[in-house]
Amino acid sequence: MLMACDYFTTTTEFLAQRAKLLGKSSFVLRNGLNKELLEISIGLKDRSGQTDGIVRILYASGTLTHQKDFAVAINALCRILSEFSNVKLMLIGLFKLEEFPSLDPFSDRIEKYDMVSWRILPSLMAKADINIAPLEMNPYTNSKSELKYFEAAVLKIPTVATPTPAFKRAIRHGENGFLAEDEDEWYVQLKDLVVDIKLRQEVGEAAFKHTISHYSPVVLGQEIKRTYSAIVCDYLKCRGVSREQLSISIVIPPPFSGSGGHNKIFEVADFLQNRGHSVKIFSSSPSHEFRSDREFVDFIRAKFGFSFNSYIGVNKIRPCDILIATHHSTAYSVAEMIKSCVAGFYFVQDYEPYFYPMGEEYIRSENSYRLGLYHICYGNWLLGLIRKQANSPVTWIPFYLNKEKYHPIETVQRSKARLIYFARPDMPRRCFYLGADALYLFHKMLPDVEIILFGTNCLPKEKMLFPYQDMGVLDQSSLVKLYNSSTAALCFTTTNPSMAPFEMMACGCPVVDLDFNDNHITYGGPANVFLVPPDAKSVAKELAFLFQDEGIRQKIALNGNKYVQEKMASPEEALKRFEEILWHGIRFAEQNNLSCLLGTSG
Repeated sequence: MLMACDYFTTTTEFLAQRAKLLGKSSFVLRNGLNKELLEISIGLKDRSGQTDGIVRILYASGTLTHQKDFAVAINALCRILSEFSNVKLMLIGLFKLEEFPSLDPFSDRIEKYDMVSWRILPSLMAKADINIAPLEMNPYTNSKSELKYFEAAVLKIPTVATPTPAFKRAIRHGENGFLAEDEDEWYVQLKDLVVDIKLRQEVGEAAFKHTISHYSPVVLGQEIKRTYSAIVCDYLKCRGVSREQLSISIVIPPPFSGSGGHNKIFEVADFLQNRGHSVKIFSSSPSHEFRSDREFVDFIRAKFGFSFNSYIGVNKIRPCDILIATHHSTAYSVAEMIKSCVAGFYFVQDYEPYFYPMGEEYIRSENSYRLGLYHICYGNWLLGLIRKQANSPVTWIPFYLNKEKYHPIETVQRSKARLIYFARPDMPRRCFYLGADALYLFHKMLPDVEIILFGTNCLPKEKMLFPYQDMGVLDQSSLVKLYNSSTAALCFTTTNPSMAPFEMMACGCPVVDLDFNDNHITYGGPANVFLVPPDAKSVAKELAFLFQDEGIRQKIALNGNKYVQEKMASPEEALKRFEEILWHGIRFAEQNNLSCLLGTSG
């Protein structure tokens, strides 16, 4: 059957390599959790706080072929049962106890359960404290997946497993599980877990987080989509059907939690990847949140919800069609490596010289627009600025917004006395202290108006001289509810804006911003936003006026919402344009000999 197929998908690298030896194009699609099993498992009561003193070691077996596998751990188990009277052995599924007479002395501490359906299995497994997955070491067991690990991990149960290729890939020894090869290793790992409840809890929690970020339906669904897209592309290519692909390397500064700029880059990368292109992400350096390539991949999944081939260090970049810089520091790296690609691009999301006082960094960031890269600006305000500076092509994509996520909600009542402030003290260009001073004066004028701050987890509370509620960093659904329930929003933009004001407008919340740096262009005209002079007294006075004039508020809210709905692009429209620009840049580079064509790299 295998030899009759054009392509082969399997659950482990070991099987994929064996198929490749037979000349078959092979892909790995890992086993994982379906949505119902995930919901059942997460819904079960967390046993991490149990106090009955019993420690249950679980072994689940689907077939009697696993008798020999269980034998790998039997001696260590007997030693544990002999030493610790509070340890019980749980056996679920098909199992012949009579083949293991060494367990007879502990028969009163063996709990045996018949095979059950997968919907019931989690409730049984949840009684356990430790899971074991012993296997013989041979080609047959090397082909098995890590299923026994993540079925327990989603219940926050730590696993000790034989170091087969699949388990070695899934388990970081001592962090999210343990690997044991011989009797002594099995005994030591089991003993450590039996005597240390904190260790069980910490490793179980780490295993749970790893499982959610690697084996959940959303993550695996993205991988399946990419894999079958690659198969279809290859199938068509082999049959002479043209379906072009680009190999794209994107260089970014180290991302951090909550970064809107990085999220925008990842949205672009995900779109290109789903369009069939080969996309790789390169961080210019490690950070305190990730130190290895694997941790980098996990970080992007956990904090941003995207999955890419990701690497730390520009030295790992290989010849490709396209290199994309995303920050002035990465623009220099891309310019130095221009001969490794067909075309070099610079995705510009803000005018970065404005981030710094006049000095070296200001000059360095301004000079990054003169490195010969093909510039893609986010928004037309940037377009005009960069065109004045650049010595190479400059184009743009429009602001875009997911209007299916951000919209008015009829069931949420809008307050007539609630002001929200997008507070970012960590970003000088958001003029946090100007806003704080204005809100102090505004509160004196209208003390009954509720003031809510959001957008950061590090407010300088000693500077807050007025009553307020701090909501910190919110997820998307919470933001939508907040925008729909608020009278108005204060959100300062002195350079290129974040998406926050447009999200507010999409939800029918009137936006108050500074009348500064051509902000009327940013918002599509002065009728769509309430622009105020950039000083605290004027901001406070104009805010008070706005709150006292419902007619003006409603007019601005309606205009702003209409602008977003009718004029702002959808993600697909804007990102298709981004892709078209890449193709145009490739042709431009070839025609004008701006870079050395080395060929494509997968």
